Amino acid sequence: MDAAKLDQLKDVLNRVWAEDTCYPGSWNKDIPCKGQCEPTACVVQDLLGGDIYKIVGDESIGAKGAHFFNVIDGEIVDLTAAQFDGPVAYGKGYKVEGLALRQLRTHGRFNRKQRYENLKRRVAEVMDYPGIVARGLNTEKKGCL
Repeated sequence: MDAAKLDQLKDVLNRVWAEDTCYPGSWNKDIPCKGQCEPTACVVQDLLGGDIYKIVGDESIGAKGAHFFNVIDGEIVDLTAAQFDGPVAYGKGYKVEGLALRQLRTHGRFNRKQRYENLKRRVAEVMDYPGIVARGLNTEKKGCL
């Protein structure tokens, strides 16, 4: 795994997470990573490779919720873990197909594809992103990572 790129991505995400990249109704400017796990896991996979995993209905993430994270070279990479009060039960996660997450329709209450596209575009404006030409974006650092 490219540790320097991961560090850069952590910094960039803190600056670009926003309400339109967040799970509907979850936006919290004081905890900007809250509700950002699904599009963030896709962006991490785009830039660093690895696999996307999902946990559903576990007390560590809220019994009714779902949480996405990455596994790269056998290491857990969870750039949105700070939204939870305690440790996440990563052992209960299962691998999901990242491409399927990216291709979900934009319509519906979750807006998965649009949230991913919004986050991808913002990250690409700040750092190299394969297949996207950067345009430059003045962003202010927030504070989750």
